[in-house]
Amino acid sequence: MMMTIRFQESPPSYFPPPQPLPPAPRQSLKHLQPMCDTAFHGDSRPSAGLIVPQRIDPAPPHFQPHQIILFDDRASTTPGIFLEDLTTHRARLTRENDWPFDKTYPHERIFLQISWPGYATLGTWITIQTDEWRTTSSVLARDVAWAFKGFIDSVQGLPFPSTTPKKWKLLSTPTYNVGGFTVTSPTSRRPGTGLEFDQLKLRSLVEVKNGVWQAEIEVSV
Repeated sequence: MMMTIRFQESPPSYFPPPQPLPPAPRQSLKHLQPMCDTAFHGDSRPSAGLIVPQRIDPAPPHFQPHQIILFDDRASTTPGIFLEDLTTHRARLTRENDWPFDKTYPHERIFLQISWPGYATLGTWITIQTDEWRTTSSVLARDVAWAFKGFIDSVQGLPFPSTTPKKWKLLSTPTYNVGGFTVTSPTSRRPGTGLEFDQLKLRSLVEVKNGVWQAEIEVSV
C-alpha cells in the first residue's frame, strides 16, 4: 500500500494559545516540571550551543506529558537538526519514517506553541493523523521548521523590548533567486545583535499541556 507523505511548504497561520483540549486517557512516560521565563530543558542531552529560554505556563493539576520527541541528524554527532536543513530537504533524520508519538496518542492535531523571548506567545495547529494518514518524524520536524520560519517572518518590524537581551531578537535572512533556485544569504552578523533562521536547531518537542507542545530550540554559536 502506498503511503502519502505530506508536509507544509509555506508558513502557517498563527493564533494565541488555545483553551485546554478535552482530557484524554494517557500513560505517563516522562514528567516535565513547569517553568516560567527560564531555560527550557525538555531534552537532557548535552548542548553545544545556547538553549532558547521559553516561558512555560504551569500545567493543569495532575497533567503529565506523553513523552519527549527527540530529533537528530544522521550526518551529525551532536543532538538536534538545523531548521533550515528541514525546509530545504537537506535533512536526514534518524528514525525519519517512524510515528513519533505514543501508539495511543488520541489527538488528530497538536498545537505548536512558540514562546520566544521578547515576543508574544503564539502558535499554530499541525495535523498529525487522520483516518487514512499518519505523520512521521521527518514530516513532523519539517512542519515545526516551517512554523518557526513563518513566526520569524511575522515578527519582523515589531518593536523589541529593551528589557529582553538583544541577542534573542529574531532577524530575517535575505534570499535571492539564482538560476531558478532560492539561495539564502546571511547578513553580516555582529555578536549580540540577534538571530537568524539558519542558526537554529530543533532538539525536541515536549507536551506542556494536553495537546499543546513546545519545541526546544538550540542556537548554534
